[in-house]
Amino acid sequence: MILIRPICPVFAAKTTGPVNRLFTPGDDGPATLILGPPSVFVTENLLLTLRHQTRIVLHITNRDLLKRIMAMTLVLAICWYAGAGNEVFITAGIILLTEVIARWCSDRLPERDDAIGLPLILTVWIVNSVSTVAYLWPGVILAGQGSVALLLAGFMWMFGLFVHISNSFIALPIYNWSQMIPAFFTALVMIWTASQVGHTPGPPGEWMVLMAAMGVYASNTAETINQQKDTQRALNAA
Repeated sequence: MILIRPICPVFAAKTTGPVNRLFTPGDDGPATLILGPPSVFVTENLLLTLRHQTRIVLHITNRDLLKRIMAMTLVLAICWYAGAGNEVFITAGIILLTEVIARWCSDRLPERDDAIGLPLILTVWIVNSVSTVAYLWPGVILAGQGSVALLLAGFMWMFGLFVHISNSFIALPIYNWSQMIPAFFTALVMIWTASQVGHTPGPPGEWMVLMAAMGVYASNTAETINQQKDTQRALNAA
């Protein structure tokens, strides 16, 4: 075993019995690296990254709650207008459940990153992956209504969420991709659903709905871009 000191803090490690763990200068002296099995350092670095990103994810989740609820209320109202009442209730119930669990996780977030346990990390990431599919599901509902206007509104909703996810979590690459992968699969379900239905242009009222969806898409895109500054401040403060 080789001992090297000092080194860059992000790769610093020390031994507590048989277990290696990462630490930063100020714990009990200069940063020290003890070269051990590579798997130890890969695991510890990954866990450190997940802990840090989980804190920022919960910050973003709480920050954007009102915007998400308002946008989702509008798109579910469009789905209700299209006649998909049962799907609206189910989707709204799933979203409500995930938001409550996310708030529960936020209330139990420790002050220090190294105190964030793996169960809390997994809960946050699973809940947000489920909520991603739930928030995208109105696009699937609208794609199956047989109206070109509603189909376009569904795609606009999907693209708006893609923009929101990619821009909001651009500084959190692991989390970003963990959200985009289920989003891509949901988009494939939406495309398949649309391919199974014959579409007609739709009445003027549905095209007015499409115009409203376009307004929401534009405002959400602008707001998401503006919020990147807040995300960067949270990263710098963490």
